[in-house]
Amino acid sequence: MQWCFNYNVSIEIGEAPLIDIYKVHSIILQSRSPYFKKKFDEITFNENHVKVLKLPNISIKSFIKYIYELESFEDCEDKRSECLLH
Repeated sequence: MQWCFNYNVSIEIGEAPLIDIYKVHSIILQSRSPYFKKKFDEITFNENHVKVLKLPNISIKSFIKYIYELESFEDCEDKRSECLLH
């Protein structure tokens, strides 16, 4: 079932073969996070007019915690071992 429409960012979390893909609106994440504002400004749109942000070293658990609890994603990047699911 296709439920995503009018998204302009695809966030890929994890590494192959276990990649979770989230299709989102950048304005929501950018308005809540300087981290995402900076990342989205650095990425160009692909041929489908979507920016693809790859976060291979961040666990889905850390990503969701950040989104819902506004934890510091920047700190997560500095403490890789605490952010990875192994």
